[in-house]
Amino acid sequence: MIKDIIYFIIADQKFAIDFQSTPIILRTGDYISSAEINGASTSKIEFEGEKIQIIDLGKILNLGNSSIVESSRLLVGDLNGKMFGLLVDKVVEIINLNGDAVEYINADFSENYIKVSGNNLRLVEANKIINNLKIKTISD
Repeated sequence: MIKDIIYFIIADQKFAIDFQSTPIILRTGDYISSAEINGASTSKIEFEGEKIQIIDLGKILNLGNSSIVESSRLLVGDLNGKMFGLLVDKVVEIINLNGDAVEYINADFSENYIKVSGNNLRLVEANKIINNLKIKTISD
């Protein structure tokens, strides 16, 4: 069960991700530039001696290529011992969920939404994004 979410924005759309899957939030400009992303779905950086695969979440979700601006952030996590960072336009806030404030909505059985404090947020699952990228990479 999700206890806390990161509420973030990509291309003026509202999203949420389980805070436990991406517990580190980095100021993007300190680690990567728009030139390094340059329309690619993924890139790599080094953070505290670890190689991190950076994923342009906007591009993966078909919302267009991300630009690095002052509000851009990297949501960093670990999946099976591999570090990853999701590039987002802006982190709005970290929200502690209590059971009565959350309503799960499954619009078309392929995307999940979560309603928190009157906001419908598209729920992003890091493990599904990473696993889908691995499949695409292998088949390309």
